[in-house]
Amino acid sequence: MKIKHILFIQRVPFTYSGVLTLCAMLKQQGKACHVIVTTLEKRSWIKNEINRIKPDLFCISALSNERNWVKTTACALKEKYPQIPIVLGGTHAILYPDDAISINGVDYVCSGEGEEALLDLVEYFEMGENNTCKVKGIWSCDANNEIVRNDVPHLSTDIAQYQEDRGIYYERYPELKKDSVRFFYSSRGCPYKCSFCYNPQMQQVFKNKGAYIRHKAPQKLIEEIETEMANAPFKYIFFVDDLFTMNKQWLKDFSNLYRKRVNIPYCCNIRPEFAKEEIFIYLKESGCERVAFGVETGNEELRFKVLNKKLSNDDLKRLSKMAKKQGIKTQTYNIFALPTETVENAFETLELNAELQPDVISSSIYMPFPGTGLCNLAIKKGVLPASFSFENLPSSFHRKSLLKAPMEKQQLVHKVHYFCVKYPKTIPLFKKLINSDNWLIKLITPPIFLLIFLLSFAVRFKGEGNSYWKALKFLLKFRKTY
Repeated sequence: MKIKHILFIQRVPFTYSGVLTLCAMLKQQGKACHVIVTTLEKRSWIKNEINRIKPDLFCISALSNERNWVKTTACALKEKYPQIPIVLGGTHAILYPDDAISINGVDYVCSGEGEEALLDLVEYFEMGENNTCKVKGIWSCDANNEIVRNDVPHLSTDIAQYQEDRGIYYERYPELKKDSVRFFYSSRGCPYKCSFCYNPQMQQVFKNKGAYIRHKAPQKLIEEIETEMANAPFKYIFFVDDLFTMNKQWLKDFSNLYRKRVNIPYCCNIRPEFAKEEIFIYLKESGCERVAFGVETGNEELRFKVLNKKLSNDDLKRLSKMAKKQGIKTQTYNIFALPTETVENAFETLELNAELQPDVISSSIYMPFPGTGLCNLAIKKGVLPASFSFENLPSSFHRKSLLKAPMEKQQLVHKVHYFCVKYPKTIPLFKKLINSDNWLIKLITPPIFLLIFLLSFAVRFKGEGNSYWKALKFLLKFRKTY
C-alpha cells in the first residue's frame, strides 16, 4: 500500500504544533500533507475536499474534550472511505490509548510523541505486511480484535529538528494567515503535578523514556519565527509552553537573540517559583509584553489540598508586583465550580484577582478529565458518578458544570468574573444577586449574566489591542468550539 497523500483532520481553527512538526517530517520523506479544520468547513465541502485530495491515510488530532467529535468523525470517515486507515493522535491518544482504540472507526492510535511512530507506521503500510503491527508507539487491533499495545518509544531529544511550516494551513484557510497573533512552542513538558492537569499522567506515560522537559535551541526557535514572519507577517507571539521560564540560561540566550532579530511583543506562561528579578529583566529586555500565570482559585486551602498547587496568595501577589515593576502586563487563569468549592470560595477568586488587577483575566468552568487526580477526588466525594467517562465530557470549558453538587451559583460567578475584577466595587452587588432567594431574581440572573459574559469577552478582546469587529469575528469563528 503506497502512502502518498496524508490528510490531517482537526476541529479547532488553530495551527497545531504537533501537526506542523509531523507534516514537516513527512514532507522530507516525499509525502504530500493536507489539513482540514472541520469547524471552518461546511459538511459537503469536507466530502468534496477529501475526494479532491484522495488521501491514503487519515490522521485525526484531538484533545480529550473532543472525544465525542472524534467518535462522530471517525465513524463518518470509515463509512464513506472504509479502505483508508484512520490514525488517532494528540493528547487524548497519549493519555487514554485504551479508550482511543475503542472508538469505532479508529484503526491505529499513536500512544506517544508522533515523530518516530507515524513515520514507522507509514513504512509498515508501504511494506504491505498483513501481520500484526509491531510499530513502537502505535496501538491497533489484530485479526482476532485483540488490542496490540506496543511500547512507547523514547522521547525525541531534538524537538526542533523539523521546522514548523504553517503554509499547510494557509493554503486552504487564508484567514488564519491574516491573524495578527502566532502561537509557538519553545519547550515540551512541565515538572509540576497539579491535580487538575494532564502533566502528572503524561509524566507517567513517558517515565524512563528520556528527558521529559526539552527546549528548542534558541537559534532554531528564532529561525522558525523568522521564517514565519517572512511568509506571513504578524504583530504578536504567544509562547504556549506550559512554563516558559524554567531554564535561566536558555532564557538569557533567547532574550539576546529575540531582541536583535525578532523584536515584537510576546506573552508567555510563568510561575512564582521563577519570579526572580533576573528572570524579569531577561523578559523585559527581550520584549515580553505580558506574563500569564495560574491563580485557579483565591482560596489557599483549596489550591494547596485539592489542586495540589503549592502556591500562596502572597506568592501570586509577589509575581504580579514584580511584573508590573518591570512594566510587564499580567494575565491570570482561573477555574470555577471546582470539587468542594463553595460560592464563598468562588468570590474569593474574584477578590484575589481584583487585588492583583491583571490586564487580562481568563476563566473556565472545571472540566473533569477521567484519570486526573481531581477527577478521582470528585468521584470519591460522590459529586461525579463512578461510571463517569469521556462520553460525558462537553466540548466547551465555559458552559456548565458536570458535578452533581449544586454549582449553579459558582457558574454565575464565572459569568461575571471579568466585570467584577475590572470593577471591584460591584462585587458586593453581585454577591447579593447570586445569593438572593427572590424567585424573580433567580429567574432573570442566568440570561443576564450570560449576556454580561459575552460582552466581557468582547471588551477583553478589544483590550488586547483589537477592534470590536475583530472580537465579533473571533466569537463567530469559535462559536462551534466554545
